[in-house]
Amino acid sequence: MNDQPLLDRLRAFPDFTDIPHETATEFNREVQLFSVRSQELLAAQGSPCRHFLILLSGQARIFTMAADGREITLFHLNPGAGCVIAAACCIGGDPLPGSVTIESAGEGLYIPASVFRTWFDQHTFWREYVLKLIARQLNQVVAITNEVAFQRLDARIASFLVRQAYNGERLETTHQSVALEVGSRRVVVSRILKEFEQEGLVTLQRGAILLRNPGALTEKAGLSGLCNLSS
Repeated sequence: MNDQPLLDRLRAFPDFTDIPHETATEFNREVQLFSVRSQELLAAQGSPCRHFLILLSGQARIFTMAADGREITLFHLNPGAGCVIAAACCIGGDPLPGSVTIESAGEGLYIPASVFRTWFDQHTFWREYVLKLIARQLNQVVAITNEVAFQRLDARIASFLVRQAYNGERLETTHQSVALEVGSRRVVVSRILKEFEQEGLVTLQRGAILLRNPGALTEKAGLSGLCNLSS
């Protein structure tokens, strides 16, 4: 475990660079450091919200699950990020509307929900941080909602591939992982990816997808319509 003081580690992230002394003092007293393992479920949809989470290292996935078992990713948490659904539930006392699972191991901070509410009421810095977090991540959730409601599934898959492969043309992922991101079933995603391959857009490899024509995929991602493919 990293021996660097927690406050120094937190101040390394842009949202917390200017955390004032009073808030910092309470932070050191109240937060709990914990380790997270890959594939660990930190919080389940429908459960009470007992803590607010800030990741120091690793990555988490926030998702919601339908009654038929399908999952759709709402957003990902990278180091330095807090979780908007936990923030909203800490304030309102409602059950969590989504689940949090760890994608890569690391460390995080827990702030008890009661402390979170007190800080929100008493500290301007913390209140402004939470409101910015809600605005930032809510935009991501709205974007996902619009994609699911108004965009064809093939366009959503193309959009996901283009976004994720921004730093290269080979994307290390599985058909199941893509299905979880776009809120569909693996068999449907596999069929559409096979169609992409037949069109010369991608090459499917074991555990990876090679983008052969990113430009054409970008164009396909921009197609939208009122009639969604069955997902």
